[in-house]
Amino acid sequence: MLVTSKEIMTKARENAYSVISPSIDSEMCLAAATEVAEEERAPLIYNIRVAEKFQYGSFVSDFRECVQQARRWAERASVPIAVHLDHAHTLEDVATGINYGYTSITLEPKIQGFDEYKEQVRQWTELVHAAGISVEGVLPRLTWEQLGKRGEDLEIKARANTESDLAFEFTDPELLKEFVDYTGVDTIAVWVGNRFDRTKKMGAQPALINLELLKELSDAVDIPLMLHGGSSIKSDNFGDAQKLGIARVNVGTALRRGAAAAVRRATEDDANQNSFYLIRDGYKAALPEYVRLSGSAGKADE
Repeated sequence: MLVTSKEIMTKARENAYSVISPSIDSEMCLAAATEVAEEERAPLIYNIRVAEKFQYGSFVSDFRECVQQARRWAERASVPIAVHLDHAHTLEDVATGINYGYTSITLEPKIQGFDEYKEQVRQWTELVHAAGISVEGVLPRLTWEQLGKRGEDLEIKARANTESDLAFEFTDPELLKEFVDYTGVDTIAVWVGNRFDRTKKMGAQPALINLELLKELSDAVDIPLMLHGGSSIKSDNFGDAQKLGIARVNVGTALRRGAAAAVRRATEDDANQNSFYLIRDGYKAALPEYVRLSGSAGKADE
């Protein structure tokens, strides 16, 4: 059944579980993600970015049809599924989200300055809400140095709880509350040690969520929170994050790596195989672990 992310995530926050939002890069990924959602009886949020970011298999010549196809898969499904546009950076992206049939949009304008940024998000939020679509906000990521003494204290706490030597970025609770109150967004992305896991070095050093900071953020606002970079998060952090308001987790890198590994394994002995089906099967094999870690398996029937 086709729904908005707000519907799915509000229920998830109220019941202390998260919903996985897999990156959808092709028709094969769309099929695999839907099959997993049905088999696990889990709500799901398709994460489909704008056309120029990825190639969408047979839909490459018509991105509108790609989104419409995703809507049809969701409508036919017996579990709740939203069709989400991540990272709308321009008004053109916002218009694409509204006109092509997305049910939720992340607004992230490319504007310098916090006051200007939140004002632009507020205006776009009004526009998107008028179309009956839910809105996710995301604050600009801040380094420890940008918040002075408070940042130093948070950095010490974070480094005490992780083996990583990578740079940290995070969300400030005071700015979060100001942003949510001003813009009227329905859900919000936060940064608490999570990161995009795109390189071998990153993959070797799993992110550890700063639970103390996450609690501050959860207490600051009453809307559902989400995390980018789900592939980087340690498995034992998922349960704690769910209890502290994380209602959605994006997962992309781990699924793409699963698909790539399946192609490599299958073609070592026989290269005369259908790569599309290999991609689907590898992607599908990697997704259930995250659905179960998120606590959303079986929640579609509750």
